[in-house]
Amino acid sequence: MRTDDDEKIHFGDPRAEIQSALSGTVEADLSWLAPIQVQGEDAETFLQGQFTCDVNSISVDGARFGAWCDLKGRVTTLVRLIRTADGFWMLVPQALKTNLLSRLRLAVMRSDVQITDASNNNVCVGIAGSNAHSLLEGSLGFAPREQDAAAASKGLVIDCLPDDHPRFILIGPSERMIELWLALAKHAQPAGHEAWDLLDVLSGIPWIRASTSGEFLPQMIGLKRLSAVSFTKGCYLGQEVVTRVEHIGKVKRRLHLLHAPTASTVEIGASIFSGSESEQAVGVIVGSARHPGGGWRMLAVLTDSALERGEFALGNEERSPVCVLEKNFYPPESAENV
Repeated sequence: MRTDDDEKIHFGDPRAEIQSALSGTVEADLSWLAPIQVQGEDAETFLQGQFTCDVNSISVDGARFGAWCDLKGRVTTLVRLIRTADGFWMLVPQALKTNLLSRLRLAVMRSDVQITDASNNNVCVGIAGSNAHSLLEGSLGFAPREQDAAAASKGLVIDCLPDDHPRFILIGPSERMIELWLALAKHAQPAGHEAWDLLDVLSGIPWIRASTSGEFLPQMIGLKRLSAVSFTKGCYLGQEVVTRVEHIGKVKRRLHLLHAPTASTVEIGASIFSGSESEQAVGVIVGSARHPGGGWRMLAVLTDSALERGEFALGNEERSPVCVLEKNFYPPESAENV
């Protein structure tokens, strides 16, 4: 494992790792994700009142994305909730873990809920590619087949992500995961998180980082498509704003997949402008990753009015042009109302 000048972890050949993520099978370092356990008799009820998704509808061996919002309905953290027979696992970016933990623990009050930071003893690894499922079954003897399904056995948890490109997140004790990593490396290309970032960008999974925390309503970042927000469940922080905006259709910014033919690093949270000469910011980068074909793929929230004009540029020194690819992240039947 190596680190480049940007402190990004890789395994010797970042470009080959990224290419393998698209056309082969990779095992990826996901040390940027922190696993948290939520247990107790009241765990389901408690989480239902905290996150945007319908936690009550997540069955045992099921999983779902959800968001924790502030009072204004803005997403402060995207989480991945995984339900097992022992309770819930919650995956959250390491940089946002401390704040989320402190907020959730304050909300527990007298409920029978135990929230444990499991990141000291457990790690996350990603497996992606057409052979990913068979590799896991061959190595572990079990793996979920359906998207948003999970499986747990012998101290390991496997989560199947909602992606047409087969992808799994594994959670387990550090020593066990090291053994598994070495075994899988015989059949899968070890990769840093840049390879996984590219798959997240292409599939429209809008992980929130510190630079974008508190910036967007759930509808702006395509959470409806991921079943990560419910408009029929009970209260959660920010629910009144999120539901009201949904019913009146006032959101005018949406998530899109973009391409920029630049060698310069595209930072998350950076602005997109309405043209190479303009100082008017019309979008924000939510996710970015190098593409083996050159340049960068990006998830960005753009204003609808700017999208109609169609001319964009990054806010870097070279004012690199940006093009919107023919893909957005909203259910077709609801696109008019988002």
